[in-house]
Amino acid sequence: PSLYESYRDRYVCCSMCVCYFCGLCMSICRLTFFGFYRYCFVKPAQRCYELMIQRSTQRKTFGRFLWEHGSLQRDIATSFAEIQQARLLTLHCAHSMDTYGPKQSRQLISSIKVAVPQLCMNVIDRALQVFGGAGVSQDFILASAWANMRTLRIADGPDEVHRRTVALKEIKKYLASSQKTSKQQQPRKR
Repeated sequence: PSLYESYRDRYVCCSMCVCYFCGLCMSICRLTFFGFYRYCFVKPAQRCYELMIQRSTQRKTFGRFLWEHGSLQRDIATSFAEIQQARLLTLHCAHSMDTYGPKQSRQLISSIKVAVPQLCMNVIDRALQVFGGAGVSQDFILASAWANMRTLRIADGPDEVHRRTVALKEIKKYLASSQKTSKQQQPRKR
């Protein structure tokens, strides 16, 4: 059985897990690595996204609610897509680790370390823009979420190292496939 199944059999899910397709159980099973990404990056971004939507339905500018302005609709749609990208990339990597192991999943792990924090920072930044000056005050969690997110990005290691890992894996795959192709296309010596 997978790590998720063995965890599920031993522990009872809380009601919060049901809302996120047992995301808590799945992230705990990832030996804290995926729990770290799910609950230190995606969850705060999702909370800031919810605050952004709440603010846009309560505040008016120029006689219209904020959500009625086209630019904010674009920001909401982009933020939704980025949260889903971060969540699904993390789950895909978790599945890859279950299936192939951590060594074969190294490229996905590195891509998570680059993409997920950046996507979540973008969402939090958009929420800060919607709140304006109130967003950087201590009245809301947005300023602390942004500062924590930036700190976690630094603590997680330099993005360039993770990008290099992804790029080298891609180049090795291409070179291996191009060598196979070139060997097949060469005329045989007689």
